[in-house]
Amino acid sequence: MKEIEEVEEVRERISVSVGSEIVGKTIGEVEEKFKISILELDNTNDRAFLFSWEITPDKSTTIQPEDEIVIFGKPLNIQRFSKSAASLN
Repeated sequence: MKEIEEVEEVRERISVSVGSEIVGKTIGEVEEKFKISILELDNTNDRAFLFSWEITPDKSTTIQPEDEIVIFGKPLNIQRFSKSAASLN
């Protein structure tokens, strides 16, 4: 019988590329699709102050190009998310 291996969740910082398929989506939509948690968001395009990190951002916050996001989840889900954050539509 095959043993099911527990995969430890990890935390990673990801930059969102201009033209990424996740740009324009809300945090809630992205978390649901990729099965990850977005812990922090740095969206300097939308903020008055540079380096304005939001810890536990609102689920309705829209992801913008060049955002930096701190995510938490299983490595496979993080890998899928990273590709989408970097890919072009």
